[in-house]
Amino acid sequence: MWERLTYFLRQPYNFSNSCRTATIYLGDNLFSYFLYRICNNKTISCQLSDQEPRCQVRLVYTKIPNHNKPFRISEQMPIRFRLYLYIYIAFSLFWFFCGCGNEDLPNESNYAPKISLLKAETDIVEPGQQVSIYLKTIDLEGDPISYSWQANGGSIQGDENGAVWLAPENERKYTIEITVSDGFKSNTSSIDLQVWKTRLGNYYPLSVGNTWYYEDDQGNQIVFEIIDTIQIQLPDNRTEKSYVLQKYDPNLPEEERVYNFSYLGKEIDENGEVKAIIQQAQNVTSGTDGTIMFVPFLPLYKFPLIPGYQWQKQFQAKLTPELFPIGGGLDKNEVLSEETLNVPAGQFENVFQVQETFKWRFFDRDLDETVVQKWLAPDVGIIKFTQAQTRADVTVEVDFELVSYDLVNGNELESN
Repeated sequence: MWERLTYFLRQPYNFSNSCRTATIYLGDNLFSYFLYRICNNKTISCQLSDQEPRCQVRLVYTKIPNHNKPFRISEQMPIRFRLYLYIYIAFSLFWFFCGCGNEDLPNESNYAPKISLLKAETDIVEPGQQVSIYLKTIDLEGDPISYSWQANGGSIQGDENGAVWLAPENERKYTIEITVSDGFKSNTSSIDLQVWKTRLGNYYPLSVGNTWYYEDDQGNQIVFEIIDTIQIQLPDNRTEKSYVLQKYDPNLPEEERVYNFSYLGKEIDENGEVKAIIQQAQNVTSGTDGTIMFVPFLPLYKFPLIPGYQWQKQFQAKLTPELFPIGGGLDKNEVLSEETLNVPAGQFENVFQVQETFKWRFFDRDLDETVVQKWLAPDVGIIKFTQAQTRADVTVEVDFELVSYDLVNGNELESN
């Protein structure tokens, strides 16, 4: 490292019009100086101080001890002495331009360490719980790597293999960040983890016999009832259980009722818990026997429900049983809020509001767009829903609240 400048020249020193010299001391035990020669009417300014210099110098030659200025090469010097000086100068130039002038700087082939894996064992952490984070890195030059872990909440301890993060008590999303460096270049990567205390209860009970009764402010009524289960045949010869949800107006005589059918299923995680409620199919239009299957199935609810979480699915609609394609679209869902809600059936806490936006295209033209907002209560299901369906620039809106419900629990029937 360059340590300090000698004070043979005024500060700042300007080189102009002729060949001038500047000297820079290399070390306490060396009588060597850098010489920068500027000729041909070129001008350069170098701020000299006792700090690390900010100008660049190139040529090295020797100072005679106890003299007040650098020793110049002159024609009056003995030839042998001049030859030694020229060899010393040439060697110094080679040493400097080969990158040896500052050993703290890496050569051009140095690359920052790479982060090949950064993953947590789970994306959702209970307040006050620990979660392990896994890390893999590589440095192409094999340089030693340093690791710096950061978190914007909670506490974290980590090394080259990963980290353990202790989640705080406040429920929200937090960012875990790792910076790896080889001393010259660095790389940074991050992941987001959600702190959330899972709400207890079944937010969409699926059992044959479950019935929900709804009413709007005009006295119109609608009933949701799970009437049966069937097996849906999948293309790879597998079958999947489906719950048949029937919807109808109970005020109409049975022979005049128009029924809508939805076919719903459960996605189960490795622990045997329900991680999603999916819609597999529905009837083509109200009162018809034709059924449309969604490929892939549509995830209506993903658990746990957490405000701010979103998911979506592109789908094709296929007419059963031949699975003839008749269009497709996009189904988007978002958890909007958690609240306490009063409806005619009672007051419910830890209610989640979920919005579904369903866009339907029939081949190359838009067919309709339906926006549904549903409020789900634990161990009850949907306690309120609104729907706005737009087709051909005409929008139809409905708003229903839960009046009563009958839920099957094993062999028992719970009523409210």
